[in-house]
Amino acid sequence: MNEAETRAEHIDPALKAAGWGVVEGSKILREYPITPGRIEGLGRRGKPLTADYVLVYRTRKLAVVEAKAWDEPLTEGVGQAKNYAGKMAIRFTYASNGQGIFGVDMKTGKEGERSRYPTPDQLWAMTFSEANAWRHRFAAVPFEDKGGTLGERYFRDIAIQRVLDAIAADKPRILLTLATGTGKTLIAFQIAWKLFHSRWNLSREPSRRPRILFLADRNILADQAYNAFSAFPEDALVRIAPEDIRKKGRVPTNGSLFFTIFQTFMSGPPKDGKPSPYFGDYPTDFFHFIVIDECHRGGANDESNWRGILDYFAPAVQLGWGTDRARTQGASARATAAGATTSAGAGPQSASAEDQDHTRRRQGAHHPAHDGDDLLAPGRDTDVRAAVHGTAVRQAAGLFQERRGTPRLVERAGHPEEASAGSGRQGLWR
Repeated sequence: MNEAETRAEHIDPALKAAGWGVVEGSKILREYPITPGRIEGLGRRGKPLTADYVLVYRTRKLAVVEAKAWDEPLTEGVGQAKNYAGKMAIRFTYASNGQGIFGVDMKTGKEGERSRYPTPDQLWAMTFSEANAWRHRFAAVPFEDKGGTLGERYFRDIAIQRVLDAIAADKPRILLTLATGTGKTLIAFQIAWKLFHSRWNLSREPSRRPRILFLADRNILADQAYNAFSAFPEDALVRIAPEDIRKKGRVPTNGSLFFTIFQTFMSGPPKDGKPSPYFGDYPTDFFHFIVIDECHRGGANDESNWRGILDYFAPAVQLGWGTDRARTQGASARATAAGATTSAGAGPQSASAEDQDHTRRRQGAHHPAHDGDDLLAPGRDTDVRAAVHGTAVRQAAGLFQERRGTPRLVERAGHPEEASAGSGRQGLWR
């Protein structure tokens, strides 16, 4: 009996018996593409990575199942199953030859034969030991795919889910590190989509939709984000521009998603001979969620005037992002907003190679191809960092650590070139 027959006659019925594809909100993704294969040059690619099954419940990918032919050993597919689960940061993974089931908990390392597949509710409870109302509400909102035009990438899924998990856990400051070209604006869009439709807000009661601010340092970036959020209702989107403020005599307040640049917020006519920036016309708690684009620039600098905007809107949950390239050039995106308490990073090789190749060629930089074999196991260090790729962990020079209630950047062993918290480097919170 070959693999296809084994799947059809034994594995598929076993999954159905456990409720997968039967219980509302559950589904089975078959032949799920993880990466299209490593770029080898001259138009050639390596073998693509494809999971036989991915089990999804409440829009969350909860397990991988790797199938092998009936005559193969039960553990033949365990290595592949672990590799796929590691890449997608999925905690539970299974291998089967149709005669039995071998399960692995990627977090605890426990593994062994299983008598049956867990049901969707059982697997949810195994993955999330503590109940969280907002996690359930976020999961109830499907991702927006704009008619199938938004392709999935595992590293984007991980970043989105870890940011949402941080929000559900009431983390006030979040840092997202991804390489250029990995789709940070798309990630912000999906996060905002979930917050908007679940009616998350600072009160933590689903009584109203949130007011979300997208803050950039260049008009082209703010315009790009404004256009990328076009799936939202038109009356929910507001582009804050200084000429509109001067024309109307006030800052815009009717809307749910606001887009502007630091320079606009810092402008404004003086009052009584003193500066009166436009951002001060809003109440400090007006915005519930703020996205700071390219936060390694002025917004994260202790001495920057722009930093006052983020300090003023301190009640908001603030998500900052930057790139590995910026980080390796010495910028300190880690100190975004009032000091990050959770970090979700995707290294430059976290994205599949085709997402990065055009950027590397444009910049004239040479980056050896990686296929990302050593991923950070899910569940490790997620309170401080949630890096989704091994290279990101190696390149991340520091960790945030709470000391006397103040976030600090701590020098990591093996990276003597990075400054410690007390070194006085600009942009580091001390």
